[in-house]
Order: sequence, then C-alpha cells, then structure tokens
Amino acid sequence: METAFRLASTPRSAARARHATRLFLPGLPIDAESVLLIVSELVANAIQHGTGPIDVRLAWDGRVLQIEVSDGDPSIERVTLTPPSARFDHGRGLALTDLLATDWGARPNADGKTVWATVTEGRREV
Repeated sequence: METAFRLASTPRSAARARHATRLFLPGLPIDAESVLLIVSELVANAIQHGTGPIDVRLAWDGRVLQIEVSDGDPSIERVTLTPPSARFDHGRGLALTDLLATDWGARPNADGKTVWATVTEGRREV
C-alpha cells in the first residue's frame, strides 16, 4: 500500500503533508504521532534547505513504513545530524527523526535528493 503527493515549497506545505499522511495511516500498526512528526520535520527541512517542488511518498509493506521526502537540491552532504542548540527554534528536525525512526538517511535522485526514514510496526522505545 502506498501514496505519493507533491507539495509546493511553501510554509503551509508541512501542514498539508501532515494532513495527507493522516489520511494514509488509519489501520496501520505503527505510532501515528511519530510518523506525523517525522513527515512534518522532513518536509520542513525540504522547504528550508531544498528547492521545490517537494515530493512525499509513503509505502507500507505490512511491517515497515517507508517515508521519502524529495526535493530539487542535490546537496545530500547538507543532510547531517547536528546537535540542536537551545538558543534556536530550528535545527531539531533530523534529531527528532533520528529518535523516532527505525532508520533514516539521504540519497541522490535524478532531480535532486531524497531524505528517507523507516518506521517499523509497533512503538519504538525511547
């Protein structure tokens, strides 16, 4: 089962991504709030650091949810986990993704880059 959608690179797109993701999740045995936060943070990062449009793909294989957020900027070297500073309101997206996802990473694609995360069945202990 999968869904995909395209978003403009605008501040409202993170909320639109959460809404579309929420429609996909009912019935899946995963922590929906964690998935919504991961999607929101990855889209927010694509808005802030990438170039539009932004493509989101969610794929459930019966055990693992694959989350992919792609944008037009090929610079995957900028997708790094750095400790967030308490003095700033930003810089926490990948730290939250790292905490909530089973795994995550970035790869180049034909049009830029894809940042991905996986969430497995059940709730991850933190």
